Amino acid sequence: MSAISIPTPAPGHFLVLEGVDWELYESVRQETDDAGNHVRITYDNGRMVLMSPSRKHEWVHARIGRMIEMATFEWDMAVYSLASSTWKRRDLAKALEADECYYIQNEPKVRGRDDIDLVRDPPPDLVVEVDLTTSSREKETIYAALGVNEIWRFDGKRTAFLKLRGRQYRSIEESEALPPIAPADIDRHLAMFQTMNETAIFREFAKWVRSIKK
Repeated sequence: MSAISIPTPAPGHFLVLEGVDWELYESVRQETDDAGNHVRITYDNGRMVLMSPSRKHEWVHARIGRMIEMATFEWDMAVYSLASSTWKRRDLAKALEADECYYIQNEPKVRGRDDIDLVRDPPPDLVVEVDLTTSSREKETIYAALGVNEIWRFDGKRTAFLKLRGRQYRSIEESEALPPIAPADIDRHLAMFQTMNETAIFREFAKWVRSIKK
């Protein structure tokens, strides 16, 4: 059991704790997993943030994730989808869960494995972050330390693609993991959900990705 009682934030809300040691983080992470709570926990050098995603948050990242998976399917690209898996390195005192994460370029190195360890294995090539009630910008230092190459971030209005350059992320006009998809392409298809059903939208998306394959 954890040394202190930590309440679970309500959906769409978050809780910040300072001065948390790694053992307490691991304990809270395990308790949350055992309870089946859909809580994202970010840990960075003693600062722990617990966030309960809202329904809209889950809706958006699931649809972006489905677009990624459809693109890899239509382009016959190997992919290892690991949803909101926990990524952590005790030696760096950093840990988090992405909304969605994928091995694409490095998929052969981790294919079918459930024992991925970022001390010896590469990090995901692409992660998705949806910022509706909290900002994922604070997570960028963690992703950079872990070596994640690309982030797709949706802020509630538009999508940005970010590429790791040195120790910082910079905006890019086209995905490196899934070229030639651009942020505007994701936004255009997300906007369709206001007037079209999902089956029709993903049928259109599949048709579109087939047409742009290089």
